[in-house]
Amino acid sequence: MVRRMVEQTKPKGPDPRPGVVTRAAATGEGPSAVAQALWETLGEGAEALFFFASADHDLGAVGRALEGHYPDSHVFGCTTSGEVGPDGYGKGSVTAFALPRGHFSVAHEVIRPLSGLDIQEGRAIIQRLHDQIERRAVAAHPARTFAFLMVDGMSRREELLLSAVQGQLGGIPLFGGSAGDDLHFQNTAIFHDSLAHEDCALFAFINTDCPFHVFSAQHYDPTDRKMVITKADTDARTVTEINGAPAASEFARLIGLAREDLTINTFAVNPVMVKVGGDYYVRAIQLADKDESLRFFCAIDEGVVLTLARPRDIVEDLSLTMEVLRQRVGDPQVIIGCDCVFRKVEIDQNPETEPRIAALLKANRVVGFGTYGEQVSGMHMNQTFTGVAIGWPPDAAAPRSKPETGEDP
Repeated sequence: MVRRMVEQTKPKGPDPRPGVVTRAAATGEGPSAVAQALWETLGEGAEALFFFASADHDLGAVGRALEGHYPDSHVFGCTTSGEVGPDGYGKGSVTAFALPRGHFSVAHEVIRPLSGLDIQEGRAIIQRLHDQIERRAVAAHPARTFAFLMVDGMSRREELLLSAVQGQLGGIPLFGGSAGDDLHFQNTAIFHDSLAHEDCALFAFINTDCPFHVFSAQHYDPTDRKMVITKADTDARTVTEINGAPAASEFARLIGLAREDLTINTFAVNPVMVKVGGDYYVRAIQLADKDESLRFFCAIDEGVVLTLARPRDIVEDLSLTMEVLRQRVGDPQVIIGCDCVFRKVEIDQNPETEPRIAALLKANRVVGFGTYGEQVSGMHMNQTFTGVAIGWPPDAAAPRSKPETGEDP
């Protein structure tokens, strides 16, 4: 049994208007049936198809089944920690979006192994992407091109990759997400060329005549409570001492809890921030180990000052983000989003919040996946909603604007 989820505002099947980005989600047993359900909604004529699969599914098998439906298209995917589709949040599903030919051109580079990447190779990757786009007689100009990155979320190589490529982008805006595996922290992967790969990243240049805006939003403010990392394993993103004391116990003391009360739920609502260039960025703690160490989702080092964060209302913050994006691109035809898994963990702790967030995601046509970290420009971050809003192409009129208040439309 396969259940297909489509937008309630249009009939079954792909949108008949030219140049429209289609999106879909399916859940059920068997990669062939899931791929068939996605294809029936997404339609044909895709320049590229991106899919995001729960750890309940075989990433490689789903990808190969989709390649069978799209033999002339690029097919890329990754594992997730939760999915976002036409009905809002999903779990145990596969979500996807298709970029149509005519309004989109896609160039891509696969980076594997990530562990062997150096700065020179990063420069060569960006140059090859520019060359691919220009061979199609379009220039990789920042007003017409954005970069989308999918990274193995267990590789711990996001910062290395960004440092290798950011300086070569020439103003092209970049966003991306780190693949998850439903909080198992064991197996994350990227799909390309008929196989699922670890220690891998997929880098795509997407050129379009549609208006777009790359963004990143987070709903935390710094407090006046500080702590200093006094011992850490940088390569492992592990902190063993804070303020000269065992890290887990000291962090628990600072937030007013007992050591045994430190859980994923605790870390999701008590992130820390670091100040970089005058701005604060979230550095989320993944888990506490038995040896009193704390594992982080982002790079960390000795001597770094951490600031405890205070949350704003996540619904109001997302609603404001959507308003700003509509001002930038008009009524969006799609928003491709990388949504930190800890945002969903936080949302699930308040039963009144999830339906309001889901209504906002549906009303603004969001598709995407739950991540183990998000990238924008040269930064790897946590607990953000990061992505690109894409407006309507010149030859496809936008539909009447939908509610965006966070209430069910």
